[in-house]
Amino acid sequence: MIEEEPLALRWRLQLLQEYRTMDAYDVMEELGRAGIEMIANSNEDIWTETEVQIYIGSFYAAEILACMGKGEYLRADGLCLTAQADTRNTRLCHVFLKEMLAKANFYIGLQGGTSEVPPEEWFLRSQRYALEYLEALTYYENNKEELYQQQIAPFVGECFDLVKIKEIYSILICDGLKLKRTDNLEMYVEQLHWDEQHVYVFEEIADTLIEAMSTFDFEMKEEDECYRAFSKTIRIMYGQYALWEYFCGEIQSRKQQGKNIRQIMQLIAGVVPEAVSVSRETVETRSELSPEMQQLAAQIKEQLRLLMDNGMKEQARAILAQVKEMLPGDAELEEMERQF
Repeated sequence: MIEEEPLALRWRLQLLQEYRTMDAYDVMEELGRAGIEMIANSNEDIWTETEVQIYIGSFYAAEILACMGKGEYLRADGLCLTAQADTRNTRLCHVFLKEMLAKANFYIGLQGGTSEVPPEEWFLRSQRYALEYLEALTYYENNKEELYQQQIAPFVGECFDLVKIKEIYSILICDGLKLKRTDNLEMYVEQLHWDEQHVYVFEEIADTLIEAMSTFDFEMKEEDECYRAFSKTIRIMYGQYALWEYFCGEIQSRKQQGKNIRQIMQLIAGVVPEAVSVSRETVETRSELSPEMQQLAAQIKEQLRLLMDNGMKEQARAILAQVKEMLPGDAELEEMERQF
């Protein structure tokens, strides 16, 4: 069709959509760039002003999505800024650009920033673009006719899909946590609608949450802002079985990597005491044990001492490894381990 109607831009956009389903990012980028150049170098009378606005935004979007798909976030950032300067783009296209900038800037920060700009600045930029996206969402909720007219643009018209909105809220939460703050978490975690049947989970949110819950300095009190945000998040996740299993699986994975998960386990045990298992494996701290469990732990430790006193170190070592799973960070067990 492009050969038959070379000036009919809709065929080029349809071809771009096909390549997108194949993740053919190099071709997408090439076709997007060619479309922009074609509009720039042609007679302005070929297409109406509305057609130009719709088509050029979609060509920019294809080029940017290709860079994002390849993980070339700095290039995507630059292309977004170039597109922002093009006055032919619609208001909705600019919303799409804010969505892409929020995501690209977050990943640039996650990768350590650049030699000129530290990660914190990228997270701040990401947060700013995400908030501007939400402002635009409010605008279009009150101007639906304008939205419908501009949504016909391929790629650009997807920017308010439900998953995209949840992704922006997730990025805002992650930006805040990377900046050592929990206000975004407390404010936006309910916007992720983790109580729904089909849960969307942004790929970086579990890692970011676990890191924050494991390393932030806070007190287990409702007056503490961090604790309040974390406990709210844990309760929401605990109410969704599949999400909780996923979250616990991520915690268990970090435990197996040798990372310190003691604080996050204390947090979970304090918020939802009935959920002191991680991936079907009980992990408790001594201060959180029931009286019955404390008595059992004391008996096991006594048996360990008897085994060690009688030279049965291999048997003692095997039992000790199992008990440490139940009592991570227990000083008495650590002292026993040093005696081997």
